[in-house]
Amino acid sequence: MKIAINAISATAGGARTYLLNLARVLPSLVSHKYLLYVPSSATADLSGLPSNFRAVSVPWAEHRYLTRLVWEQFVLPRQVRRWGADVLVCVGNFCPLRSPVPVVLLSRNPTYFTPRYLADLLERGHYAWALRHLAQIRLALWSARAARLTITPTAAMGD
Repeated sequence: MKIAINAISATAGGARTYLLNLARVLPSLVSHKYLLYVPSSATADLSGLPSNFRAVSVPWAEHRYLTRLVWEQFVLPRQVRRWGADVLVCVGNFCPLRSPVPVVLLSRNPTYFTPRYLADLLERGHYAWALRHLAQIRLALWSARAARLTITPTAAMGD
């Protein structure tokens, strides 16, 4: 089986730690072929992976949100199809809305589903951030619907 993993959002913090742990453990569990899309800054941390695991640096990952969105929605599906992946795992709350293969989505950021966060942005007058957040809420919901399976850290977040 060929498994593509979209981890371009793992640029810092917990997402970066999650990515590094996933990349080190996953190849040893099952002998599938893995293709991991990562931010350019993460490739140095991924040296020494088994031969069935390949990391591809995605320079678009460290650009503006809109650039990453374009890559994820239009470029990623073509690359997944070209590689012949059987499944796409997306670890960053969003996935292509039209994927050529089944998608497993990891939705781990409850901020998109917390009304208080949006209210706080509006109260502080961050209207541009609030608009972006509204767009991200919509995309997170559409992504959950587009995925074959959405995994959340808690049942409450899943609800």
